[in-house]
Amino acid sequence: MLTECRCHLGDHDWVLTVPAAQWIIPEMQKIAQRDYKIGKNDMKAFNAFRNYVFSQATVMALYETYASKGEAELTRKVHSIVAPA
Repeated sequence: MLTECRCHLGDHDWVLTVPAAQWIIPEMQKIAQRDYKIGKNDMKAFNAFRNYVFSQATVMALYETYASKGEAELTRKVHSIVAPA
């Protein structure tokens, strides 16, 4: 009798989320610099901004928005999470 269920792919989402993050982070940097005046070399401020946005919307959801609706819709989504000053 099988008493243990093994799932080898349960933590395999990194195959999708890592590339999505690699595509979204540069777009987030553009938005941060343009709309939030976060300096190109101010990684502490950018990381705080990025982490807050990612805590409110997953990387995959942001990537889906970007891939299917474009940069303008991604920007609108980010603005809905953090209003630009």
